Amino acid sequence: MKCPDKNAILFFAEDPLHKYNADIASHIYMCPACGREFKLALEAVNCRADVSQSDIAAARKILGGKKEPERLSLWKKLKETVETLYADIFPADFFTPVLTPSMASSERGAGGDAEDFSRRREAAAIKIVFAAHEKATPNEFWRAELELPPTLLPSSKIAIKVTDRNGNAIESGTLILFNIPLAVRGGAAAITFEEFRAGMEIPVVKFIFDDRNTVDGNLIFV
Repeated sequence: MKCPDKNAILFFAEDPLHKYNADIASHIYMCPACGREFKLALEAVNCRADVSQSDIAAARKILGGKKEPERLSLWKKLKETVETLYADIFPADFFTPVLTPSMASSERGAGGDAEDFSRRREAAAIKIVFAAHEKATPNEFWRAELELPPTLLPSSKIAIKVTDRNGNAIESGTLILFNIPLAVRGGAAAITFEEFRAGMEIPVVKFIFDDRNTVDGNLIFV
C-alpha cells in the first residue's frame, strides 16, 4: 500500500485495534518514514485525556514488535480472542485437537447449543495479519492475512491471502503457520479451523520462497 497520510496515521494511533487499521499496522511496521510519523502521532495522543492508556499501549506494540515479550502478548491475545468467541465448539482443554461425539453432532451445528451459535453469529469477524520480520528486505517481505467468521465450524476451511510488499499475490511458496506447512498457489493458502485452533499454542510463522529462502515473520495484528 502507499504511505498513509498523517490523518490516517493519527487515527491509527488513536484506535489501533480498529478493524480498518490492519493494513496501516502492516505498513507502519515495515516503513521507516511512516514509523517516524507514527511515533510523533503517539506522543500527541499520549497527551490527550480522551484516549485510554490501553489503546496507547496497543499502538506502541506495532513499533515495539521488536521485543519478544510484546510479540508473545499478541499471540496470547489471539488465543484468548479465539477461545472466547468459539468456546461453544471446543472442549475446556482448548488445545486438545479431539472433538467429542457431542461436538460432532450435526443436530447442534458441530458443537455448542443454538443459543451459543446465535451469539457467535452476531459477533464481528476476527481479522488476523502476519508479516515478515522488520529486518526483511523489500524482496523478502511477505504478508499473510485471514479472517475468522463467527460462524466457523471445526471442519471449516479458512482462506489465507499471501501478498508481497506491493500487495501483489505471491504466486507460490510455503507458508509455515504454527509449524504447519501450507502450500501457497496464486497468492492463496488454506487451513482448517481445527488445525488453526490446535496450532495456536506454537507462536511460529514464516514463509519459504521458491528459491528456499526462509523469512521469519510475526503476528502483527489481531
